[in-house]
Amino acid sequence: MTYLKINMEHMRTLTDDTGIFQHAKYSVPHRYHGYCTDDNSRALLAAAKDYEISGDESCMDILTVYISYLHHAQMPDGRFHNFMSFGREFLDEHGSEDCFGRVIWSLGYVLASNLPDRVRLLAWHIFEKARPRLKELKSLRGNAYALVGLSHFAESEWADIMVNKEIERSINILISEYVRTCDYKWRWFENIMAYSNGLLPYCLLVAGNAIGDGKALKTAYESLDFLSEVTIPGAMLEMVGCDGWYSRGGIKAVFDHQPVDAMMSVLAYCEAYELTGDIAYKRLADISFQWFTGNNVLFTKMYDPLTGGCYDGLTAKGPNLNQGAESTVSFIISQLRMLEMLGDEYGAYFLAVSHQVSSCQ
Repeated sequence: MTYLKINMEHMRTLTDDTGIFQHAKYSVPHRYHGYCTDDNSRALLAAAKDYEISGDESCMDILTVYISYLHHAQMPDGRFHNFMSFGREFLDEHGSEDCFGRVIWSLGYVLASNLPDRVRLLAWHIFEKARPRLKELKSLRGNAYALVGLSHFAESEWADIMVNKEIERSINILISEYVRTCDYKWRWFENIMAYSNGLLPYCLLVAGNAIGDGKALKTAYESLDFLSEVTIPGAMLEMVGCDGWYSRGGIKAVFDHQPVDAMMSVLAYCEAYELTGDIAYKRLADISFQWFTGNNVLFTKMYDPLTGGCYDGLTAKGPNLNQGAESTVSFIISQLRMLEMLGDEYGAYFLAVSHQVSSCQ
């Protein structure tokens, strides 16, 4: 594979010896808001994926910071704090189910990776301490995030006979919600399309492939195709805005758009293309990725090639010019996933979309 180096400089700018800062004021870390486990989980995933693809050990310093943060954030009962002040004091009793699921995703990916054993051993320690809590997950997205991590874990040398049962439990929760809610007009898991929508079909693609579950895959493709009808009616990603979402029978909110939603679309379409070979999914992955580079409803760049950062959201007035952790890491994960999917085509592809960024400035 031809490897084009990913620009992780802004991730480094946002990272100190504790973790990655949640927010930035423009491109400068905003210390007031401190850190969160959500973003350190995503950053661990990005750094691990970069190492997995490139073998470049230069990311090991920040990767170690992120997994150390997760270790410190874990509570004695296996759950995780989410929010930490700049003074290194945890600010919550415990984090949400989404937070817990995101940690499981990143740890599962690390355990299945080719990272050094010293890192994977700590990931295993954290994962096993958290694992008894998996059966308590009730929320749709908490289960979905965890399901991706469990599916990665199932492909690792650490996998055991219990993992398939854990995967099946989460699959059944998602499919039950889908069956309860969907009809021929609304092929979705809830009566509302909210945040990170691509996650829901994506997790079923990954899990269905991991354990050979045809029903999970069928549900994944049906729901992903419905998501495409809603968010890519033409040649542009027009995602569900967070200012009102999209309720069944209602009107889809136009703004604001979040980079993490574009990332989840990229991941879902790349996975669908690799599993089916259907060129239509490859095209949809491309459209989703180019949301970052200017193919969006305001025809404005969201990625800043000067810093390597990504703007925090697309509002009716234009980009939110702050370059925080969630948005920046979402772009990097998207870029890495496109690299994985395209292989030797990636160098020429990214030069083309980089030119698109320049033309939007």
